[in-house]
Amino acid sequence: MSDIPQLEQRIAVALERIRAGVDALAAPQDMSELVAAEARADALAAELAGVKSQLGAAREIEAEVTALRTKLAEADAEKGELLTTIQSLQGVNADLRAAAAEGLSDPDVINKALVADLEALQTARAADLRDIETLLAELAPIAQEA
Repeated sequence: MSDIPQLEQRIAVALERIRAGVDALAAPQDMSELVAAEARADALAAELAGVKSQLGAAREIEAEVTALRTKLAEADAEKGELLTTIQSLQGVNADLRAAAAEGLSDPDVINKALVADLEALQTARAADLRDIETLLAELAPIAQEA
């Protein structure tokens, strides 16, 4: 039974500590700190959203750059093919001119010239079609917005 007053005293001290803690939490000073912390958290959340938006935009730009690099590589390869075909055509035409100057009419040389000319035209047409497809791909989003 002598333990009861001691326990009552300990409970009273604990309750006093709890009251002091509650009073400290309810103090206006702490509320202003809480409001300031919430404002900082909101500012950081807004900044994070902005950074995420910029990151998304940067990734989109990076994807566009990659696509453009791929198209550029294709155009360079196509340009190489076209130059090779043109050089071949020039060589065959030179042979044809030489044969004509000698008064020779060589059907094989004429056929080679026509084949080279046809290849040059097909390569040029393929390049034109790719250019048109690229333009249409670029114009499609603009047309959809309008």
